[in-house]
Amino acid sequence: MGIGRTTLESWIRQLKVERVDKAPNASPRAPEQREIRDLKKKIKRIEEEKDILNRQFVVTE
Repeated sequence: MGIGRTTLESWIRQLKVERVDKAPNASPRAPEQREIRDLKKKIKRIEEEKDILNRQFVVTE
């Protein structure tokens, strides 16, 4: 290939680092993955709302 082994290994390591850094923020590609992400956000929001309502209920008792 005309590329030194060390250079190629360095590129591979760098690519792995870049992929790890981007993975949490990368948008899912499959529609199912997007739906799962959206549903998890919705569950979190609903749980937060429930907690707020529970705290208000305890305060008003």
